[in-house]
Amino acid sequence: MCKAQPSKTFKNTCNLTFLSIRKMKFLVSVKDFMLKCARVWRVLRKPSKEEFKIIAKVSMIGMLIIGFLGFVIGVIMTLMKIK
Repeated sequence: MCKAQPSKTFKNTCNLTFLSIRKMKFLVSVKDFMLKCARVWRVLRKPSKEEFKIIAKVSMIGMLIIGFLGFVIGVIMTLMKIK
């Protein structure tokens, strides 16, 4: 870490301050994110009708299972309160 000179006439000899280092790290992380997004964008394609139907069916089945589990847990909790 850089240290400032004890005398007021001398300026800090560091070229990079803590704030500029944080800015650089932020910019590098933004650049990495943008590169990853570009890589994903290059391999994207529109799904066919069959792929879309399969994805929709699987999603619907998953939502039904989660809803049913929530309903069963709610019924069990209600029955436990009654006793």
